[in-house]
Amino acid sequence: MGAGAEDEEDGDHSLVPSPGYLLFTLLIPFFAVYILLGFHWVFGMAICKLLNTCISMGMFTSIFILTLISLDLYTITQHPIWSWNHRTVPQAQKLAVGVWLASFSLSAPYLAFQETHMLDGGRIICINNYALSGDWNGDKLQGMGRWVHLSVFMVWFLLGFLLPFCTTMGCYG
Repeated sequence: MGAGAEDEEDGDHSLVPSPGYLLFTLLIPFFAVYILLGFHWVFGMAICKLLNTCISMGMFTSIFILTLISLDLYTITQHPIWSWNHRTVPQAQKLAVGVWLASFSLSAPYLAFQETHMLDGGRIICINNYALSGDWNGDKLQGMGRWVHLSVFMVWFLLGFLLPFCTTMGCYG
């Protein structure tokens, strides 16, 4: 049997899209409609929350998968014997599930803070409201909202950028 027969037998898995990319691609029509309607959100609050959560999950999943790839290449090149003896498919599956769970955890704030808001002209927008209240103009709530926003941003920055960046740089440094 040649290499071609083996490929046919196993199937060509390189054509299977990443679930994150597939998810993002399925969401594009919603945002296209939003833009075509002059940034008027017609899909309701539940879809507003769900779409932004899914986009965030796709972003974090991509970042974490790339970080895992860097760690995997590091272990293969720097610790080949250990890598040969300890890397298994079930471990890889657990890591993939862990990546999706971590991505969902970091994206969950969109479920709490994303909401629709009606502007003066009757236009509805899908936006973050960190004030945890429908009162968009209260000074005390806006001050608390800034602290909540800063806290969420710092967690996203540290876990979604700085840790993966430093890990990847450490693997290739």
